Parts: sequence; C-alpha cells; structure tokens
Amino acid sequence: MTRRTRREWLRTVAVAGGAGLAGCTGGEDGGDGDGATPKSETTGAMTPDGATGTTESDRTAAEERATDDGGGTAESGTFADLSGFPMFSRDRANSGHVPDATGPVDGATAAWSYQTGDEIRGPVVATGGTVYFGSWDDTLYALDAATGDEQWTVDIDAGDTAPAVVDGTVYFGGANGLYAFDAATGEREWALETGYTTNSAVVGGGVVYVSDFEGWVRAVDAATGEEIWKDERGFRMTSDPALVDDTIYVGTGYVGNVQALDAATGEVRWEHDANGDVESSPAVVDGTVYYGTTDGDLAAVDASDGTEEWVFEADDAYVSSPAVADGTVYALGNYGTVASGGETLSAVDAADGTRAWGVQIESSDVSPTVAGDTVYACGNGTVMGFDTATGEERWRFETAEERPVTSQPAVVDGTLYVGTHGTATEGGRVYALTEP
Repeated sequence: MTRRTRREWLRTVAVAGGAGLAGCTGGEDGGDGDGATPKSETTGAMTPDGATGTTESDRTAAEERATDDGGGTAESGTFADLSGFPMFSRDRANSGHVPDATGPVDGATAAWSYQTGDEIRGPVVATGGTVYFGSWDDTLYALDAATGDEQWTVDIDAGDTAPAVVDGTVYFGGANGLYAFDAATGEREWALETGYTTNSAVVGGGVVYVSDFEGWVRAVDAATGEEIWKDERGFRMTSDPALVDDTIYVGTGYVGNVQALDAATGEVRWEHDANGDVESSPAVVDGTVYYGTTDGDLAAVDASDGTEEWVFEADDAYVSSPAVADGTVYALGNYGTVASGGETLSAVDAADGTRAWGVQIESSDVSPTVAGDTVYACGNGTVMGFDTATGEERWRFETAEERPVTSQPAVVDGTLYVGTHGTATEGGRVYALTEP
C-alpha cells in the first residue's frame, strides 16, 4: 500500500464536510450529558480581521484566563502545571523539549507494544501513568504506561491529531469535531462541531485553542465546550497552534505565513510572510518563533512583532515542528531529500541560524524530541537517538513494521513512547522503549 503524506491526506479531505456534533451525548463512546451547542457564527460584533462570536463579557473572561499561569512563560518551554508529555510537542510552546526527564541513552528495547486495528498517524502522549493516542480504526485509546494494558477506549472518527491531557480531561480533535473526555474513565464531557479538525489542540488558562482544515481558529471554554471566539482566516490551517503568555502562534499552510493572534479575542497582532508553505507547527522559545517551510527554509522571527531574525536554507522540506532546547534548534526534513543527498536532521544555533551538524536519515514528517543530551527522531521502521552536541547516532531500534514511524517520540521517566504507521495488512503499533 502506498503511504500518503499528511499533505496528500489533507488534500483528499478538502471537500469533506463535518458531520454535526452539537448537542451530542455519550452513548457507547462515553457520557450521558448534553453536548455543548456552539454559538452562532454571527453572534457578537464582527471584528476588523474577521473574528466572530465574541461578546464583551466573553472577551473580559478570556483576557483574565489568557493572563493566568495556564499560558506558560516566554522564557521557557517549561510549564510548571504540566507533567510528562501531555500534548503535541510536550508543551504549549511546541518546544519539543522535555527538560526534566531522560529517555533511552545508550540503547533501546521494547518493554511492551500494543497493536491497533489500523494506522496510527497522530502523536502519542503520555502523562499520569497513561498513554493516550488515536488510531485510524476510529478509536481513541488509553493504555497503562507501565504495562500497555488497555484502560479504556472510545469510538471516534480519529484523524492524525494528538490528544491534549490537562487537569484530568483529554481534549481530542476528531475528523468532525473537538471532544473532551474524562482522562480516567473515557466518559465524554462535551463535543463541539468544528469541521474537519486536522490539528492538535493546545490548552491553557481554562481555554482550548484549535485550528481546523476549513480555516477556522477557535477558543473554546475547556469546562463547557462553548465557543469564546471564532476567527475565520480564509485558508486551510495545517499546523498545530502554540500558546505562550497571551498569544497564539500558528502557521497558515498553503498561504505561506506565520501569524500571532490575541488569545483573548482572536485578533491578528502580526503576520510574517514566509518563503513557502508553512505546514510546520511553530515552536516558541525565549521570545522567538521557529518554523520551517516546504521550500526548505528553517526560520526564526521575533515573537513580539514577527520581525525576521534569521533564515537557514536547506535542501529539504520542513513539515514537522522543530524542537528547541538549550540554545539549539533541531529540525527534521521530509519529502525524499535522502535520495538527493540532503541532510535531513539538522542542529542549528538558535541565535543566528548557523548549522552545528546534520545527519542523513530516511525520515518521515515527524517532529523530533529532545530529552537530556539526546535528540530522538523517527524514520521508516526506525526510532533513533542522537547525541545533541555532535549528531552521533547512539542507537537505532527497528520496529516490526518496515513502514514510517508516524508519531513524535514522547519521553517520560526513562521511557520513550511512539506509534507506527502499520503494514498493508496489519494495524499500527505503539511501543514503549526503555534502556536495555
């Protein structure tokens, strides 16, 4: 079976409409309570940049939430209220850095694996002793992190998004909407129709922020599922938003720019034109936004105003999000540059964009992860650990499937969790890798 890239998949669903979810109840996939009914798209005054659904009371409440501790700080990639690897790229800034944990360093072996009924395309997350992920067998899974035993499952039209687990709730963008489930039981708390949600949600300050393939960015009350604001950007959003302090950062896909939005209102604060499509999810660390383009640029812009700081030009295409740790940006390229001799995993100085090292691997469109002095990357049927300082390959684990490993490595307490694409006849598999 020919593997479809994320871009190819998104294009095939461009004409697909979202089935209505407003007012959904649990049934077999969890929960008996009434689902949240979204506000009308015409509710509230239209702002100059197109944001709708925002009343004055909504805006005041959102501003209060956007300035609390939930948004994290711009100095970090460390967020005190988060533990483990609870969302895409570990934290709200999409830093891809796990500062308080290490994974396998000198080698890796499978402590356990769990096979699903179809491909695993979205990232695996792990927190509170549980591993959460979606599969194309239309299921959201929760597994015991230590044993791989199934804790609960929910029937859902899963796409290729990562769950976000915050304050005992799992927020998950399915093929037709945004859902909230009790993290311990899988019981549905609410559901909101959004259209085809291709991107992973970020949660902070009691608000869920999510973009979708129909071109909307939303702020949703994390407790009730009610829309706070909704901003139509007019193009297809293909990157996962980052939240730092009171600002949302997002790449705009085929239009080719990076935007900063006011987290309280959805108003555009600045936009930066890029050289190529921005399918990469931005990483925001120490006041700088890092992103990649499909035309081979890895770039940095000032988080306060979008001013360009530097551009590193590579013979590659960047779809995955860069990881940023200890003054270095780690970026993994895609789309066949191995055959042309391109160096697909690069370590670049975060201050000026000069490259420290690059290694050639057969890659997929998966974001790297940094923990301790190891950067973890995935390829076709392989998970690898590299020395962050030199790029030396420390170990390589070969999965049972000679297909792309399609989820970002999640590192928690010495264990690396990752999901695979599967084979032509068998579903994907989640692995827990530990030091031998």
